[in-house]
Amino acid sequence: MKQMSDRNELTDIIYFSSSVLVYFYTPLCGTCDLARQFIEMAETAAADKVEVYEMDINLMKQLVSDYKIESVPCLVRFEGGEAVSRIQAFESVTNVYNFLMNSYARSE
Repeated sequence: MKQMSDRNELTDIIYFSSSVLVYFYTPLCGTCDLARQFIEMAETAAADKVEVYEMDINLMKQLVSDYKIESVPCLVRFEGGEAVSRIQAFESVTNVYNFLMNSYARSE
């Protein structure tokens, strides 16, 4: 995952990528740490077909409000600047992998 801390850079990625995944978290969230591990394992299994950006919601509160991120951890797929799907229940690596691969399939 690529850490994002600049609002303009993240906004550009969200608006100008055909499909992009952004993982929203907070550093002190234990569930977020587990979700990150699931995402990293799923990314590895996806063999570089997907790239996930991550953002600490404490750094960009307005962006969190704009995209209606109500709880963390949250993984959102954006298309053309719009949030089109999200996952907040990180039940298993398989669940996260399927979400990533569905996102990849839709972006092709």
